[in-house]
Amino acid sequence: MQNVTGWVSLCACAVAAFAQSRLDQYRALQPEEPRPLFFRYMEGPAQTGRPVEAWNASFSQLMGLIVKAQSEEAPRDRVIAYLNQFKDRYPDQIVLLHYNGRARLPQFERERFFPGHWIHYEGALVTSDIPATEEDTTFSVERAAGLFRMNQGRYRNQGDDVTVCELSEDGRPDWSRCEEMKLIAVDGAARTLTVRRARYGTAARSFSANRAWAAAHVIEGPWVNDNP
Repeated sequence: MQNVTGWVSLCACAVAAFAQSRLDQYRALQPEEPRPLFFRYMEGPAQTGRPVEAWNASFSQLMGLIVKAQSEEAPRDRVIAYLNQFKDRYPDQIVLLHYNGRARLPQFERERFFPGHWIHYEGALVTSDIPATEEDTTFSVERAAGLFRMNQGRYRNQGDDVTVCELSEDGRPDWSRCEEMKLIAVDGAARTLTVRRARYGTAARSFSANRAWAAAHVIEGPWVNDNP
């Protein structure tokens, strides 16, 4: 048993030493101060295809980058290639991923999410039948004013993302029987919503009056000009 314990301790020490040696290569983790890093500005030039040499010349002058390389907030599919070559060329510079959890676009990696993962604002009872169609649809709700909003997002040109789901026998939203929709018009006085159907990987389905619930996503953003 002592031999096993000693071997485990030796392995743990070796792993810790290896990890520390990898961290020691980064200038930003050394005692010297200040420790300046570029923050996010480099994403745009990478996404729009600035020549790599010019990009490197602009953003290799400090100790590293804090950068968005996923498309959860806005398209960033071209950024990773720039970062990979940057790390090969400047191994002493640290690269940290910036990820936005509050403003994630609903279409980003949607396969691993379902409507119940979203936080929703206060919702309203659906008071008219909703047909199973992919055409834009207008339906009635018990209350629309103050609950569903247009002119949202960075450019103030988009409506809320809205989840409509069936109600269970106890009157609670059943997130397993839902459809995601995009609000394109709201009439508070008439208490109606007009929506674009079957968004974010969900299929158009029918809902019965007084047996369904509609609620808007709690989000910040989106930061893109067009989030259909």
